[in-house]
Amino acid sequence: MDPQSQSRFFSMPIEIRQAIYAHIIPDSVHLFLQQDKVAVSACIEPCPERDLSGLDRRSTGDWRTDAIMARRLRSSWGPHWKCEEVALGIGDSYDDKMCDVARDVTMTAVLAVCKKMYTDILILMVSTVTFNVTDLETLEYLVQPNQDSGLSHPSSDGLLPKVCQFLKRLNITLRRPLSFFKTPENGVALTSSSGAGDILKTPDDVPSQLKTWAQIWAVLARQLKQLQNLHVWLDMDDKSSWSLVNERAILSHLAALISIGTVPGLKHVSVNLPLLHPRYEKPGRHFTKDSPPPPAYLTIQRSLRQTFHSEEIAPGEFRVVNDSEFSLLLELLELSEFEGMSLAEIVEMERECWGRGQDMEADLLALINCVGFSGQF
Repeated sequence: MDPQSQSRFFSMPIEIRQAIYAHIIPDSVHLFLQQDKVAVSACIEPCPERDLSGLDRRSTGDWRTDAIMARRLRSSWGPHWKCEEVALGIGDSYDDKMCDVARDVTMTAVLAVCKKMYTDILILMVSTVTFNVTDLETLEYLVQPNQDSGLSHPSSDGLLPKVCQFLKRLNITLRRPLSFFKTPENGVALTSSSGAGDILKTPDDVPSQLKTWAQIWAVLARQLKQLQNLHVWLDMDDKSSWSLVNERAILSHLAALISIGTVPGLKHVSVNLPLLHPRYEKPGRHFTKDSPPPPAYLTIQRSLRQTFHSEEIAPGEFRVVNDSEFSLLLELLELSEFEGMSLAEIVEMERECWGRGQDMEADLLALINCVGFSGQF
């Protein structure tokens, strides 16, 4: 007889057990590969999409020589950099978030108690928890059936990828090099010219990360039939202008393959992209006010990219620089004439200026230099 079935704990109704588990399980978790095994960690930044410059990552008074800040600015977890520190046990975030760390330890320990409890908790998690993934390797691992997760109890036979088929909320955060985003513009892995959403075969010479990006959406639509909410956050890992990216190309697979038709329970898909500078936006490449909109079920959100960046000045040696194409517009927020306005409102104002043929930034420079400016904004 199975000794677990004789446990007084497991003799309680599942509803009571789930109420107990709810005190252990956070509302949002990160899944990531660590030593070829799937690890679980609490998400301590459930709403990270504020317009943050990156200055909050400073650890010392002088940010220019702050090595910890430079490392944080390079985080591939993007706005979840604090979550990364907690997950890996590094930096001040680990010390500042000891309650979350303790919860992580408790959750991991409970998952390892036995197969029965592991199964109970995973079934509850896929129904109530938001899963966060910050790399394509983990995402690919989770949506592929019949794989051993490495996290599972020795006798659980790779249960995690199997129950992930039933998860309802998924957040994908990707901070990749510019080359990753530029490749589709060169004709690689785009949707077919038929407009039917068919996907062309990806050439063998395309980097594996881009192959995964191109192919993962069909697998996701096929495997995650219970998915209700999907959120994707994209950005580059350097200070290049986001206007260099063909947004329509990079999102073509997602738009073609993820919909209410392919995922019946889907309620909402949102994609957070960096704020576009109105001077460089192009309707044929970007999702703009005057360009064809994305599918009705897909919402495009925008946020200001970090203005502080980590710059390598010698092999393994980094410094922090403050460089943003929005620097002048950000200065407007400090002027009394624009008090109460948001950056989004100022960007829209500049867009209207460009539509009238007015160089608002040149006028702003003149204003700052007390020379005067050409007219009213």
